[in-house]
Amino acid sequence: MSTARDTRPQLTEPPTPGTGPSEGGVSVILVGVHLDHVNKVTFDGLDATDIKPDGSTRVSCVAPPGGAGPVPVIAFDDTGTATNPESFTYVPPA
Repeated sequence: MSTARDTRPQLTEPPTPGTGPSEGGVSVILVGVHLDHVNKVTFDGLDATDIKPDGSTRVSCVAPPGGAGPVPVIAFDDTGTATNPESFTYVPPA
């Protein structure tokens, strides 16, 4: 019987903040488990920048520019991917 445990990243909380400008540039915090080796984060398939794991439960990144509306956020490491249970919403300029 295998006792291997799942160490793939898992996102357990909505992104903080949950909204940001469509021109991007906002710092976003993702919370979950097994995030210490996250090496890529995407917002609707577009790469975030300045990805910084902070222990195994948090990772920060800077959102790229995106189209107005909700988009999926996905964290990647060498073992797999994790999709956020709630999306990030880009807000168009006023």
